[in-house]
Amino acid sequence: MTFVLAGVVRSEPTRDSADLGAFKAGRGQAYCRVRGGNVNGLGDIWNSWWLLTDMGPRGTKAWVSAYYLNGDDTARAADGSDLPKCPSNVLNHAATAN
Repeated sequence: MTFVLAGVVRSEPTRDSADLGAFKAGRGQAYCRVRGGNVNGLGDIWNSWWLLTDMGPRGTKAWVSAYYLNGDDTARAADGSDLPKCPSNVLNHAATAN
């Protein structure tokens, strides 16, 4: 998928979790999605979906807000389909998984 904005990589699907670094706009891999804390931008643009990616430090799995895809409250793949929801067992292990 293509992230249209640069953003922050987090240890958990919330803005209050540890900041693991930044990523640049461009292509990235997203495995699944989960509802988390809202990320707000300019005006009425926000998103509550978070994506499990491999954009953490040294390619580790981490969370990125779907806000950086297109800003609205969706989490869709490049073909327009919804990303699958994350299984509950990944929520507590994402920041340390490889």
